[in-house]
Amino acid sequence: MAAAPNEKAVRQRILATEREPLRVRIYVNVALILVGAFFLFPIAWMLILSFKSQVQITSMPPDLFSSFTLENYRSVLNIGVTYSTAAKASLMEIKSNEFLQGLFNTAVVAFFSVAISALVGIPAAYGLSRYKNALKDQLAFTFLSFRFVPQLLVIIPLYLIYQRIGLYGTYFGIIWASSLVSIPFVVWITRSYMDDIPTEIEEAALMDGHTRRDVFFRIILPLAKPGIAASIIISFIAVWNNFTFGFVLATTRLQPVTVKILSFYDITDLNYGRIAAAMMLATLPMILVSQVAAKYLVSGMSMGAVRK
Repeated sequence: MAAAPNEKAVRQRILATEREPLRVRIYVNVALILVGAFFLFPIAWMLILSFKSQVQITSMPPDLFSSFTLENYRSVLNIGVTYSTAAKASLMEIKSNEFLQGLFNTAVVAFFSVAISALVGIPAAYGLSRYKNALKDQLAFTFLSFRFVPQLLVIIPLYLIYQRIGLYGTYFGIIWASSLVSIPFVVWITRSYMDDIPTEIEEAALMDGHTRRDVFFRIILPLAKPGIAASIIISFIAVWNNFTFGFVLATTRLQPVTVKILSFYDITDLNYGRIAAAMMLATLPMILVSQVAAKYLVSGMSMGAVRK
């Protein structure tokens, strides 16, 4: 009879032990949901505003959930919208054309900047990962220092240099400056990934008669593909979001979309829904690229985080 209480106590202890991990998982999931909601709230708020009229937004309290409209997107893209005056219609057509031109400019700059960064950064990452040199750490820090230096600190010297050598207001000049933003991402993320690729694989290939070039293109690049993809995605997002270089180094015709959005800020007609729609259209390419390559982004960023 005396064993019954002990069996009951043991059973309760076992149940308590089984419940504790469940509580921990619940706490962790709740914390992740709250953190995710915190970071996603600005995007969700901007998305809601982009589908609301100016009257709904400025009313007290704002009417944000009753009805939605595509008027803001049609206005930004100048599709099937009628305006009260011909002058306002002409102004919105100019803003729409500038906005689309800004999207095109940003796409061109982002594509070529990331391409140049990949051509320069991937071989540099491989060299920093594999070759032993007394200046290796200094070179690695030099690449990283491009990200340490605030853009506002170098923009005035760049502007003066560009004015003298004729690069001001050219695609090449903006792409060159934007590459300074994306190269450090490519070098450091790819290098971290390559550090985790065993050198024995390369040594075996070299012993089989393959050249160092064959090893790099046929073995290292395929194995490092997740890390390369992650670095390219992050570089693309960094260049797409860049405002300073496009604002200072580009003429009106070549300004990126981050600068063109400013044309929708008008103190005489501050339409919040239209601004939100323009921002959503400018953000959409980054969201699509990051979602398409999400698996590479997670894999590439996690690799190299733990060292043996």
